[in-house]
Amino acid sequence: MMNEYGNLEKAASVIDVARPIAVNRHFHCALVTEYIPGKSLSWYFKHETQLYEKLGSIAELLRRLHTHTSSPSYEKMKEFSNIHEVLDHLRLGPETRETFNHLLGKWWYSSLIDRDYGCMLHRDVHPANYIFYKGKPYALDFESSWHQGNPVRDLGILSAELKNYFELHKGGGWKAEPYIGHFLWEYCRNEKEFRQITEILPFYMSVGLLRTARLQRSGHRDYLINEAIACLKAVR
Repeated sequence: MMNEYGNLEKAASVIDVARPIAVNRHFHCALVTEYIPGKSLSWYFKHETQLYEKLGSIAELLRRLHTHTSSPSYEKMKEFSNIHEVLDHLRLGPETRETFNHLLGKWWYSSLIDRDYGCMLHRDVHPANYIFYKGKPYALDFESSWHQGNPVRDLGILSAELKNYFELHKGGGWKAEPYIGHFLWEYCRNEKEFRQITEILPFYMSVGLLRTARLQRSGHRDYLINEAIACLKAVR
């Protein structure tokens, strides 16, 4: 309760959020935030109305969050511990798990995701956690927010959410690619940064796909796991 309260206060200093109002540890650890009316990013996923514009707004919001909450350290070990926890939860067969272990080892020794500093991450970058009110995006739910993280994680998770939604509801995950490209371009300051981020993005997209796989059954679960493997194979 107090962790999320503090995270919301910190985030509120740089972006628009559902601001924390009160806490009460004696009432089932209740946290009260302001109510934000409007349509969620999920609604724009479904209707594909102004989706480019809304993704651009989210990119700008995340850019502000990451830029203005920089920290002097980056917890790379925490990233890998988390993805192994997700894999443990999936209870994969030994051959599939060994494939993931091998590919993650390559990413660990690659310099691609190494950083000199970290930043605050929203982390739960689900489309339901962004509400548009009077044209402005508001971020919700900072319970699982991280500090000292890699900003590309938030970008990868939202990109994975787009790919998964379009695979399930729009005829194919590949149809999300123009939206993902636009989202990343709007986040980046220049072409050089765009190239750097797109090199790192597959690692974090795999994290997002595996997180979603925990909630799926049979065929679609297998699709997400295979797509996560394909993403991790992009390491050089």
